[in-house]
Amino acid sequence: MKNVILFVILSSSTAFSQNGFLGKKNVIDLTATGNIPVISGSLREKEYRPKGTEMVQRKDWLDYGLSLNYLHYTRKGRSFGLKSAVKYSSLSMPAYYLTPHYIGYTRYNDTTHLRFEPVRYAKFYFAPSFEFTTKKGFAGVGLSYDFAAGICLSFLDNASYAYSINEFDGASNANWSETDYITTDYKWPYVSSLFVQTGFKLRYPLNDRFLFYSGFHYTAMLSMKPDLFEKNYNLEDIYRNEDLYYQIQREDLFTVNLDLGISFTF
Repeated sequence: MKNVILFVILSSSTAFSQNGFLGKKNVIDLTATGNIPVISGSLREKEYRPKGTEMVQRKDWLDYGLSLNYLHYTRKGRSFGLKSAVKYSSLSMPAYYLTPHYIGYTRYNDTTHLRFEPVRYAKFYFAPSFEFTTKKGFAGVGLSYDFAAGICLSFLDNASYAYSINEFDGASNANWSETDYITTDYKWPYVSSLFVQTGFKLRYPLNDRFLFYSGFHYTAMLSMKPDLFEKNYNLEDIYRNEDLYYQIQREDLFTVNLDLGISFTF
């Protein structure tokens, strides 16, 4: 009830709005963010995870991350600041690889079917940001809108991944080897991108310093192909950097994110 009364007081008076919530000029948002990769098509792909001695098929239901934002209020309903975030996603691996053999000058390929745990990658976002309210709104509390534009750097995670192979029939559940693990040591080039993000947020006061924060944000991203990537399409390579680039490009082209967090004012 105390919080409701506080919100009503803020909504009916401009005395506190000049410098933000209760006269404070600065706010820090710590936010958990996530999205279901529906638009990218990841839910249609076959991905596998270890379960005991087998690799079982599972869906990639969630990309998640954390965001830390700083804003400074310059006048009623307006603020400028900096946005930083890290977000984690996964990329599916190929379903097979080829091993070449030569008889004379004739090349033959042996197909090995593969169930490989999706490789993980992290995205780091950095951008200046701008937040504003409507003419009847109040900075730092209630409904506001924001906009950010900056850069994103994506890095693959060399780690221990589970896999299973089948040298006979990949469509059958028989003849698959028991789950084993491999520690990758790929020379992944990072992928740089430009992004724009806009959305809305709603802050509810918890006390005179902290507010609960929720909102939706829409992010569009344009990735740039690294200078260092394999130009040869050798099918015996399990994974190629160019495949990595196109998967990241598709995964991050457009996302709709749900945000939940805490705002601290000072």
